[in-house]
Amino acid sequence: YAALTSLLVYRNQPVRLTIPALGTRTLAMTNLGILKSPHFSGELHYDADMNYENGRFVVVACSAMNIPQRYALFRALKHGSLSGLEHVHSWSTPVVDVESVSPIAIELDGEIITARKAHFEVRPRMLKVCP
Repeated sequence: YAALTSLLVYRNQPVRLTIPALGTRTLAMTNLGILKSPHFSGELHYDADMNYENGRFVVVACSAMNIPQRYALFRALKHGSLSGLEHVHSWSTPVVDVESVSPIAIELDGEIITARKAHFEVRPRMLKVCP
């Protein structure tokens, strides 16, 4: 029920997305994934080609989607197959900045915060995983 309600009432948010190698783009953001792992929110996942050792994020931007396109996005994320969806773009980068006039929801490892600006950067050797 919550997912269906979200699909119907969500409004695309105007954001500025800055990726150093590509410059700044203004998008009507539907969904933005800044990934080191393709999985999020339980069983949802992107089909991005992940490299855990290259010091880069995979950024997947879904923008300007209407209700049927958002439903198709949800189904695609459930099956991990975004290939062929309109309004989906992806990049590989070590740094990304997101800026919005109004606060946007940002999910970080299951926790949700709101902010107008966010800076994401891969920092080598900052996270240690025990074997």
